Amino acid sequence: MRSALALIVTLLTASCAHQPFSWDGARQVRDGMREDEVVALIGPPSEWVFVDMEDGTRTALWRNPREDGADLLFLKFDGARRVAFAPQIPPAAQPH
Repeated sequence: MRSALALIVTLLTASCAHQPFSWDGARQVRDGMREDEVVALIGPPSEWVFVDMEDGTRTALWRNPREDGADLLFLKFDGARRVAFAPQIPPAAQPH
């Protein structure tokens, strides 16, 4: 019984663990892309920072922890769950 409980806790913890996003994938994000297309490229966001603003926009945050801080990517989605603003990420802007 204890081993079954430990397995369930381990699986739940693993399923909640955040997967780092890829900068190569982030460079492919374009204005107008659907939220599900973005998630297919770079995975689910670490968190939603501003949700359901008056104009229907939502802002998502992707975070890659590092020893000296974190790489952050913010994307703004409109009320139709499409990217309202995708930053241009130059190839030279490769994080640590």
